[in-house]
Amino acid sequence: MKNRIAALSTLVLALVVVLVVKSASNSQYLSQKPQLSAEQLTELTEKEKKGWLTFSERLQLARARGQRKVTVPGNPTYYPVGSSIHELNAKLSDYTIVVAILIKKSSHLEGDTTIRTWNKFKMLDAIARVPPRPKYVNRPAVSDELLPIREDEIVVPTEGGTTMIDGLEVTQLNSDFEFFHEGQKYMLALSLDPTTRIGELDLGPVGFLLLNPDNSLNDRLEAEPLPQVLKTYHAGSLERLKEDLRSKLSLP
Repeated sequence: MKNRIAALSTLVLALVVVLVVKSASNSQYLSQKPQLSAEQLTELTEKEKKGWLTFSERLQLARARGQRKVTVPGNPTYYPVGSSIHELNAKLSDYTIVVAILIKKSSHLEGDTTIRTWNKFKMLDAIARVPPRPKYVNRPAVSDELLPIREDEIVVPTEGGTTMIDGLEVTQLNSDFEFFHEGQKYMLALSLDPTTRIGELDLGPVGFLLLNPDNSLNDRLEAEPLPQVLKTYHAGSLERLKEDLRSKLSLP
């Protein structure tokens, strides 16, 4: 009995020590702001007003102000697709198109200025499958948190997201489209590598579509290019799109 009480006391003491150390660490972060001179602080503040701050400077300024969270703008990206729905409809046959639901995502700092988010989807239906297009960017390995990737799952990298950097919660916006949300269903046009199961959104913001639970188009987005393509060329139906693409691509 005495041994059990002693063991319990030791466990409680260990937990108290952990909590005290964690609290002290948080307090230390808040109290120890990076030492910026008044001149440096003024310079960064002026650059902030003009929108000239770099990624690292935004973090420096946030820490100097004792902030715990900061939001930074995203990096503009060029996507090789025109503005007409006719051109977009023609390009759809170059990509693997799936219906999938987002089940998990993980964000990390990539390089010095970019937060990358790996989005893990469970595939519900394959509308069309085609070989992947040539890759022009070498992506790092998929985040360990998302492994393993099962046969009915794919991962899609996107720029932007939220991650911790040296005790600071940093959110980098995506200047092209909103982030994917867990539990929501999407239609995705991807350059999908069947070996790595990594899908690239080469068409950017016009290469995916939020769907209703029954696979119908979301009326809130009906003015977007991809819904217009479906309504104009495929009777507004994913099943019709599947039939049209399989006929065009001579798929079984």
